[in-house]
Amino acid sequence: MYCKKCGQELAEDGMFCVHCGTKREVVSLDEESKSDPLEITPKSKKFNMKQQVGAMIIVLAIAIFALIGWQYSLVNRAKSLYDKNDYEAAYKTQKSIMNPASLGDYKDKIDVMYHITVDYNGWKQIKTNDTLQQVFAWSTLNKCVGYSMIAQESGCIDEVVSMASDVALWLHERNYNIEDNLKKQYKKSSFDFKPLSDTATDKEVEDIIDTYAILVPGSN
Repeated sequence: MYCKKCGQELAEDGMFCVHCGTKREVVSLDEESKSDPLEITPKSKKFNMKQQVGAMIIVLAIAIFALIGWQYSLVNRAKSLYDKNDYEAAYKTQKSIMNPASLGDYKDKIDVMYHITVDYNGWKQIKTNDTLQQVFAWSTLNKCVGYSMIAQESGCIDEVVSMASDVALWLHERNYNIEDNLKKQYKKSSFDFKPLSDTATDKEVEDIIDTYAILVPGSN
């Protein structure tokens, strides 16, 4: 039995509550169960559960907004790095963006310039091994051909042509027939044709090859 006033448990033989001094009253089992402080606990638990759910929703909302903000900052960072010609860093940043389409035309620009400049920079850095430098030169030119259509669509064709022109002139100075070699490699499917694989016709690719073949002085 519990005290009607303070809710503390009463001694079995006591007439008064030893905690607050209230006189003991005889109550029915139903009344006793109503005054049992243990009955309050479930309500308290339900209230705490609602608080916990509310807190979880708030935390989740904060996390979502933080993620959106982080992704937005990555998009701006990738664009800024591209504009600074840091294509490798822009490409790595793009890989962390959950929705690359949010980059717009920058997505294709970053892809094109990163894949071409990897070989182009390799070609420029090699000065002591002429054979290896030739490998990088042809690889760069092949990728310029392979990415030409998507470069044209995304607006970075001028940069691609500029790199191709450097390499084409270097190869021309070493008496390479650029047009014939490119066509032979195309027929052997040795280009990096990722952007062209499903869209370009043979005629379109040959036109692109002809365009790069006339980048050097004296070419037909």
